[in-house]
Amino acid sequence: MSKNQQHLKKGWSYPDPKTTDPTEHAIQRIFEIIPGTLTWTTIIGMFVFSYFFPIGVAFFIIAYDTYWFYRTIYISIYSILAYRKMKQWKKNQLVSSSKEDRSTR
Repeated sequence: MSKNQQHLKKGWSYPDPKTTDPTEHAIQRIFEIIPGTLTWTTIIGMFVFSYFFPIGVAFFIIAYDTYWFYRTIYISIYSILAYRKMKQWKKNQLVSSSKEDRSTR
């Protein structure tokens, strides 16, 4: 059975940070590099593109900010609703458990 088949049979697991397998180390290193590369590309790209396409960059920034504004509102609303639902559930659990305690006495 190959190593890949063993991995699939075993299921998913976190990668070993001290791996000696060069292929696994290379894949792990690529995934470590991706977030930083995307971040720096976005930051530097905004400065470069703002020189060549200032109107386009302005629209992109406004659209991006608008997207995050609405996303923040969406998350806030659903967080508040989830908190209220959790509080109600907790209250119902306390009431039902106290009724059970009284009935067993």
